[in-house]
Formats: sequence, C-alpha cells, structure tokens
Amino acid sequence: MMLKANFGVFLSIIGGVLIGGLIGFINGFLISKTNLPPFIATLGTMNIARGFCYGITGGWPVRDLPKSFNFLGQYDVPFLGVGIPLPVIFMVILGIITSIFLNRTSWGYKIYAVGGNEQAARLSGINTGRVKIMIYTLCGMLTAVGGILMTARLGVAAPTAALGYELDVIAAAVIGGASLSGGEGTVLGVIIGAAIMQVLRTGMVLLGFPAYWQPSAIGTIIIVAIIFDQYRKRKMGIIR
Repeated sequence: MMLKANFGVFLSIIGGVLIGGLIGFINGFLISKTNLPPFIATLGTMNIARGFCYGITGGWPVRDLPKSFNFLGQYDVPFLGVGIPLPVIFMVILGIITSIFLNRTSWGYKIYAVGGNEQAARLSGINTGRVKIMIYTLCGMLTAVGGILMTARLGVAAPTAALGYELDVIAAAVIGGASLSGGEGTVLGVIIGAAIMQVLRTGMVLLGFPAYWQPSAIGTIIIVAIIFDQYRKRKMGIIR
C-alpha cells in the first residue's frame, strides 16, 4: 500500500520491515509479560494482521507494482552460465548473518539457553523476557523480508498470499532438526528442511498427487518428524 501511495520503493520496504518488527514485538511482549502461550499469541496477531490486509484491500490483490520493486524478486544474477534468483542470494546472506548471530554472540547463546530450559536460564541471570521480545521482534522483521521478496517475485500483493504457509514453516523447521520444545536447531538445518519440503511438494505434483490432499501429507510428515525427534531424545536421555 505504501508503494501505491508513492512513498518510494526504499521507504516502502523499510516500512514493511518495521511493521513486521512491530508485530513481532507485540508477540514477544504478550508472551513475556502476560504469560500468553506462544501459539495463542502468534495465532491471534496473525489473524489480526490478516484481517487488516483484507480490510485495507477489500480482498482484492494490489497490482501494477513498480518494476524497481519487482526487480528484487524476479532478477536472476548470472553465475557460471546460469541465473541465480536474487531471493536465493538474500536467503544465503541472511542465513549466514543469522547463523553467526546464533553461534558467535552472547545473545545467540542466551536464545538457546532460554529455549532449552527457561527456568535454568532465569536462575543463571538471563533476562528471559528481554530475550523473548528480541527474538520475536527479529522473527517478525525476517518474516516481513520474506513477504517482501515473495510479493516482488509474484509481482502482485495478494491478501491471501502465504495462506497456510505456517504449516510448511513448522514442517521445514522440524525436518531440519529444530525442536518444538526449543533449544535445538541450526539455520542450515532449517534451510535444508525447507528444501526437502519443496522437493516433496514438487514430487507430489509431478506424480499427480491431488493438490487438495497435499496438506494431509504435509501434516503426516510433521507428526512423523516429531515422533522421531521425541524418540531420539528418549534415546539420549533428554526426556523420559
């Protein structure tokens, strides 16, 4: 909407990222200060944000986006005789930065500590509320970046875009080795999990698997992945 209001591509992108960060901040605040379950807080704000999108657009897609904006999603960078989509370049750069942040900074160690055992992290002097607010804010900003790149790739801003993607994100994270109970997982693993999910989806399409049944297959994959994760933890003695 900022693009259509002639705010310019740069300011529109910054505005989108900041709005994503604000929604993430609200999630972190609700979870850390009001003790709302993370699933309830994020589900509620997701529906509120989606409702705003429907209300502002009237349910209609926003078309005729500037070419300079679509360039971010549709340009292919020449490399060794092939074209690498610009969103892939952004993914690699953000993946490296996030991996360094998680594994080479004190804040990254605090994130893993809070995810692994929040009570122990609090007793060791970590401000768990501040860590939660920070990570949800960063998550909101990165989600906004993903939305911007997807919109630029499609060349149209549809209010129904990414509907149901939250299931794919959970599946990619679990398949990539992230634990739903927290404290485990790597950026590389999640990227590999996302690649596996896309291969599965593409494979189902090529095999003629009915599109309406694909969510059932994805849900089955999530359940199986979690069962294996729990079995692995029992073998390691992490849980009983």
